[in-house]
Amino acid sequence: MDFLIAQSEPSDAVRALYNPLRTEKEVWVGSVPSGNREVIKDAGGPVAVIAGSISGALADVENVRRDSREELGRHAKDSDGSFAVAIPKDQSVTVVTDAGGSIPVFYGHGPEGWAVGTRVHDVAVSTGLDTVDRVSAVDFLMNASVCYPYSWYEDVRMVPPGSVCTVGREEMTCHTYWVPEEPADLYKDCDCRPWGRRLRARTKAILHSATAGAERGRVLFSGGTDSRAVLSLMPAEFKCIPTTVLSSKNREYRLAKRSARLLGRELELIQRPENYYRSSIPDRIDRIGPGFDFRHTHLFGPVADQFEDADVVVGGYLADTLFKSHYMSNVARHNTRPDSLLDPCPDEVKHPPGDVGGSPLSTTGGAPFRAQLVAAVQERRREHHQRLKEFRPQTAGNWHRLWPLSTLAYGSYLSSLRMQTKMVEPFLFHENYQLAARMPDAARVDRRAFRAAFADDMGAAGWWPTDSGRIPRLGGYLGNAVRVPIRGTQRLLDALRASDGVQGSWPPFQWGWHNVQVDEHFPEEGTALYQQRLSELMTEEAAREQFSDDDFIPVRLRALTLAFGAKKTQ
Repeated sequence: MDFLIAQSEPSDAVRALYNPLRTEKEVWVGSVPSGNREVIKDAGGPVAVIAGSISGALADVENVRRDSREELGRHAKDSDGSFAVAIPKDQSVTVVTDAGGSIPVFYGHGPEGWAVGTRVHDVAVSTGLDTVDRVSAVDFLMNASVCYPYSWYEDVRMVPPGSVCTVGREEMTCHTYWVPEEPADLYKDCDCRPWGRRLRARTKAILHSATAGAERGRVLFSGGTDSRAVLSLMPAEFKCIPTTVLSSKNREYRLAKRSARLLGRELELIQRPENYYRSSIPDRIDRIGPGFDFRHTHLFGPVADQFEDADVVVGGYLADTLFKSHYMSNVARHNTRPDSLLDPCPDEVKHPPGDVGGSPLSTTGGAPFRAQLVAAVQERRREHHQRLKEFRPQTAGNWHRLWPLSTLAYGSYLSSLRMQTKMVEPFLFHENYQLAARMPDAARVDRRAFRAAFADDMGAAGWWPTDSGRIPRLGGYLGNAVRVPIRGTQRLLDALRASDGVQGSWPPFQWGWHNVQVDEHFPEEGTALYQQRLSELMTEEAAREQFSDDDFIPVRLRALTLAFGAKKTQ
């Protein structure tokens, strides 16, 4: 999936990771072959490298050759996919990112020259800019991501989403062709059915395009509403295996198996190895890059290997985030009646569920760290937020983690993209992301547009409960009235089966574990690096003790990234 374009030829260790595509006029171009990389060629050789997948105008070699950033932006708007397109030319490279910035691209100008690439640590090493940014490190530990446009490294930055940018000897120049501008009717009640039809049509087109020419595919199938929606739209004639990854044949497995059968498919289980999330921490960080949460590398190592028999793997990532109310702060949540829309809360940002702290705009969760670093984190987040408020004045809080998409805990997608198999996540594709930006908030609440989009296609599977007790086809008062007793029964049965282990999706170690020992995962040099860097971030001994509290388990886990040295992976 990855590419690296550098002013001069990288070191032997970095070059070993990439297939060189061309070297001319001091520009070295390399990429990692996989189902998530395309190379556009003409008679003279490679013209562009695409990380991810793309269809439409920008996949045409004649359009990619355009010199004008404005023209390339128009072609990008007329394309679809999850993509970052790199077009090297002379002594520079032009990068086109999709609307949501779904594939992060980094750049830097340093003592070793300039570089652009999808692996932040390779850009850092290739430019000589491999000093960790202490503000970014505290931001990552507090908020599970690094605020755009910063990165884990000082002076390495992220290319903007929805943009066409040129990087070379001079400073980067950009043309922004799209931002998620808030619609004027955002707060008006709406008929959700047209929005549902648009979402269904675009998602179906993506899935049919992804499976065209493929013989065998897998759908990541938890048995939840989103995976049922995806499976229900897969072409009936396509050999598609719904696949779940679990630690055992628990309640979630049984619900998923039944719902897959109701959709005419047979579920396959891939069993997680014991202590899966506690293994290979340095390799997980290397796979997605420091500054992204390695706890979310779900498809990795021996689990990812079992997907290589497929031509394409399809997921339902971010459906709940972009098309439901998962990250909405302006929603009142109720147990026994439908959620309801509140007045705008533009400065309220929801923290990742199950994690530490509160809004990234507040001091909550920052106590163990040096006050000046926490203040700098808040200033960066406020600057990002003010930029968002320019085009989303009422819903900047909802979109604080959605623009660009990599501001989320994004390790899941970055890890799956780096499998050899083609990975398709239809809900974050370029056109669906733009649809989400235009969708009125009333259509998200109570999953109204989502139910309108996919309920009919689910058929009988839409009446089978999910792991949360929800009936996918039901909403409103009836949906909640049914969900409460189902969920109560599930919890009772879980308690009776306590000796059988965890009944839900995730084992305890996915979120964290006690007694995190750096030397269990890193060699002596990494342990020393961890201690040195942590001492630069922390306050006095009392704060160190607070850092040891159980509430800070996710932070302690993320802090293992401090032991990662970019040069050690090369």
